[in-house]
Amino acid sequence: MKNRVLTMLLTAVVAVSAAGCGTTTSDPANGTAGKVQEPQATETEQADPTTGEQVGDQITEDTTSTGPKILHAATSFAYGSLDVHKEYYGWYTSIYGVSEALFKMDENMSAVPCLAKDATANGSVWTITLQDGAAFSNGTPLTADMVVKNLQRAAEVNERFAYLADFEITAVDDKTITIDTKEVYPTLRNDLASPELGMVDLDATTDLNNAPVCTGPFVIKSFQPEGDVEVAKNENYWGGAVKLDGAVFYYMQEDDPKLLAMQSGEIDCYNSVSSAALAVYEQDPDQYTVVSIPGARLQFYFLNENTLDDSVREAINLTVDKDAIASYLSGTVSAAVGPFNPSAAYGKVTVPAVDTARAKEVLEADGYTLGSDGFYEKTVRNSALI
Repeated sequence: MKNRVLTMLLTAVVAVSAAGCGTTTSDPANGTAGKVQEPQATETEQADPTTGEQVGDQITEDTTSTGPKILHAATSFAYGSLDVHKEYYGWYTSIYGVSEALFKMDENMSAVPCLAKDATANGSVWTITLQDGAAFSNGTPLTADMVVKNLQRAAEVNERFAYLADFEITAVDDKTITIDTKEVYPTLRNDLASPELGMVDLDATTDLNNAPVCTGPFVIKSFQPEGDVEVAKNENYWGGAVKLDGAVFYYMQEDDPKLLAMQSGEIDCYNSVSSAALAVYEQDPDQYTVVSIPGARLQFYFLNENTLDDSVREAINLTVDKDAIASYLSGTVSAAVGPFNPSAAYGKVTVPAVDTARAKEVLEADGYTLGSDGFYEKTVRNSALI
């Protein structure tokens, strides 16, 4: 089952997540949610939070509000560190709008420029060119040398990126990096879009766990390990004007508190809306806008071929009704045919339609009989050893 990230999109302000990188679109998988309040800005799709440029159907500037524009959001996860390179922490420093990587994934799951403006391959050697003006929040320019240091550190502290240590990574000049992967490696651009490879000013940062100096449109204002996070506008943001003055991310893991906080006005937005909350919001379309954006995460099951007969595995696959499951979950998921996007060349697979009668035929042909308890069983006769 392919998850659909269900979001209610705040109409007064735009999402903080994946906010940077000039005029490129923000990451749709990190969309946010909120109440509709007139006469504030309206939009039906995400827009670039740093420039306000249109990405969806329409967006209008709010010229009536006064005071700081602060987004109050709820998040389902909280971590003990903001160290971009460790564990999966970079995903959330990216969502907070603090860190950026060389590339980012767009709404079509394609790696597009962010801190780097291009990357070209010649055999096993990639050449990467940095964006003009890319800089950290302290005003220090992002250089090729610092990119090399970041990639090398990620390889040291994050086992999922240890393979980078096998590559020859070189700063050719201030704006150019070459990466020799030793063998042809066509997916490097996608790898460099990983949030854990976000750029940190390793020379200026004195506390990687609590206050990393990064390149995003926001900077850390306060951080409670495994709790709430507050960010403020990066006044030196290289990518253009930042539309928000800041944001507060409250750690709320359970669905009901987020629903209550939305209804009371304590928060403006959140993502991963449950089917129960979805029903509530859809009953009040004048107050809430719900936006559904396909996500890449999957829910799936494994069938053990060492313990289950071929006939049993085939019968199971003939009886699992993914469309019925999606319907039961009220549209929070959509049925998938495999782990990859069907639009990809390697994702073109088919699955048999649900056919309970055929499943019974398969089992019975293999010697299974239906008992009075409603379960199929197969009698195995032991042979005597002489």
